[in-house]
Amino acid sequence: MLRIMRLIQGTPSMELKIIVSDMHLNPTFGQTINEVASQVEVNAVVDLGVYGDAPLDRAQALGRCVERLAPILSEIAPHLLLLLGDRGETLAAAMCAAELGIVVAHIQAGDISGGLDDIHRHAITKLTHLHFSQNENQRQRVIRLGESPERVWSTGAPYVDNIVRGSFPSPGEALATIGLSAELNYFIVLQHPDTYRPELSYAHTAAILSAMAQRREHKIVIYPCSDPGYAGVIRAIQEIEGKSDFHVFRNIPSNTFLGLLRGAKALIGNSSAGIIEAPYFALPFIDVGSRQDGREATTNVIHCDGTPASLENGLTRMNDPSFREAVKADDRPFGDGYASERIFEVLRTVPIDAALFRKRITY
Repeated sequence: MLRIMRLIQGTPSMELKIIVSDMHLNPTFGQTINEVASQVEVNAVVDLGVYGDAPLDRAQALGRCVERLAPILSEIAPHLLLLLGDRGETLAAAMCAAELGIVVAHIQAGDISGGLDDIHRHAITKLTHLHFSQNENQRQRVIRLGESPERVWSTGAPYVDNIVRGSFPSPGEALATIGLSAELNYFIVLQHPDTYRPELSYAHTAAILSAMAQRREHKIVIYPCSDPGYAGVIRAIQEIEGKSDFHVFRNIPSNTFLGLLRGAKALIGNSSAGIIEAPYFALPFIDVGSRQDGREATTNVIHCDGTPASLENGLTRMNDPSFREAVKADDRPFGDGYASERIFEVLRTVPIDAALFRKRITY
């Protein structure tokens, strides 16, 4: 959301406040509050504490999120809370704002995925007053959920704005930023837990890394998110850490990651980056498991069930010339590079009043 933040900062009639929480504060996942703070002033933090990877751990952490965020939101008393995505802490923030009478705006409204995030997203929709969808299909889905059409905009996805507009480093520059040779030939591996089947986290990640070990190219491996099952993913990663052709990172800054996507042979795992960002680079995405099931996707996506045979089939298919040509020719369904400006213009001009806060289901 950095481009949106910059637009807000540049508008005298608006004031930006940043609240940082969850994974951003956790050393296990790279303590990325430092990345946030290098770009914008952090006004408050909501520390959820150290928690394990079991569903109960996550549920209790989200309870702490509600408890600790509420007084901060009450003190800041913003006219509007801007949220992006489908994670549990996003839902917790929307709940707090609703109880405090704060208008909520939500980016990524109406998307679909294959885990608990899907439930989170649609619950956030019902707590939200302004909806920003990635395309018209997703806008119509929000409207079918009973939201007023005049409160739903098809803006595109702000996280492809930098790609379309070329605001990211070259692959060589990105590699150098993370301490690797600019001439590296590499895959990117980014696997998160399957929130419906967290017990498969280790097996799926180990299968991916085993298949990658057979490849002569280098592998850039990135830690998962904090969803239940993350410990299994990390355990599999730790087993290959130290091998000369595997390069493990707890986090990679977002723009650096875009540069790496530009130069990779493929993205392997189940990150939504394979669905949304990768098509803009005509990059093959070998999608492992069911985390992204149902998500709107382009030709670049090769679905695998996590077995060694399916992974090998996916790695073979990605090199098929007809597949590569189809990926290059396919549409890019998540925006034209100006989503941030569209979202900002709504935030700048919409009247923030009691009438906006009150909403009714439309059927």
